[in-house]
Amino acid sequence: MNAKYKKGANLFEDVINDPPFDVSKMPFYLRDSGITVRFYPYDVAPFSEGFVDITIPYSEINKK
Repeated sequence: MNAKYKKGANLFEDVINDPPFDVSKMPFYLRDSGITVRFYPYDVAPFSEGFVDITIPYSEINKK
């Protein structure tokens, strides 16, 4: 989310540093490019932005 915010995405600034979301209720999709997490309107951006999808590349998962 920080990367999207830094690129100028219209995300709520205060959400960037909030505690983690309840991931058990977050829809996600497995795609060829990575895991895509879908945020509902108002979760991380204004309603006018609609759903916000963020893809985490598989290469970044469990990377230390």
